[in-house]
Amino acid sequence: MADTQWLAEEPPQRHFKTGNGLLVTLYLYGDELDPDTVSAAVGVAADRSRRKGPYQGSTTGRTYLQRHGFWSIDSGIESDDLHEHLKAILDRLPDPGMNLMSLPQVTSGRFDVLVQHPNAGSDTSPHIGFLLEAHEVEALARLGVCFELTFYLDGWYCED
Repeated sequence: MADTQWLAEEPPQRHFKTGNGLLVTLYLYGDELDPDTVSAAVGVAADRSRRKGPYQGSTTGRTYLQRHGFWSIDSGIESDDLHEHLKAILDRLPDPGMNLMSLPQVTSGRFDVLVQHPNAGSDTSPHIGFLLEAHEVEALARLGVCFELTFYLDGWYCED
């Protein structure tokens, strides 16, 4: 397929609005992952999900091949405070103590924190840092997923 693009994982469909860009998403992955099964087990519907295999790009019309199935939920808030984003995601989970890695079909998972500032890459770029409180780290550990910070330093990030 000449018009096919392989993806190791789904690129996030994120569009920053105003202010600093801080987006937090919980991702679960698996080759056999069925998003409906994960939603039923977790007790919350995914904001974005896809099974492994071919799919049609929504705006490009190109065929893409998803290398792994995924299920994700976003914090759903606009804030520059990481603590507020983590709380928003944990509050969405009916059982925030559930070990998500024990779910059938789930082989990996992560919290993704994407940070981007409108002045990124310029001489006026601010210093960005985070401190996670012990109770937040414990809550993440109970879920069984790793924690990832993603910084885009070359301007606004958009996916069609």
